[in-house]
Amino acid sequence: MSLTLNDLREDGVEIIQLCTGRIADGRDYYAFIQMTVDNYLRYEADRKKNTPLDLPGYGTVIHTGWGKQPDAETQRRILNDYSDMTKILGMIAAQNGQAAQ
Repeated sequence: MSLTLNDLREDGVEIIQLCTGRIADGRDYYAFIQMTVDNYLRYEADRKKNTPLDLPGYGTVIHTGWGKQPDAETQRRILNDYSDMTKILGMIAAQNGQAAQ
């Protein structure tokens, strides 16, 4: 049986999403956001439409930093501290043939 976003929504599961972008002054940033499935779907729709993103509007910002991607230590810490949530999103992305971003 495949795990779907609807399954997670029904169970009230929250996920961690790595969000990346560039602020108005040209600096790259990344942020890890803890969000509900509904907010994740809204985030993805907004991102695909190139809508300006208000990250706290999608959930709880748990870590931010400058650069295009978090460093290896930050990634390890997030994966360790939030392992259940990050595994779930990774499984769903793999089932859909895409990388979690």
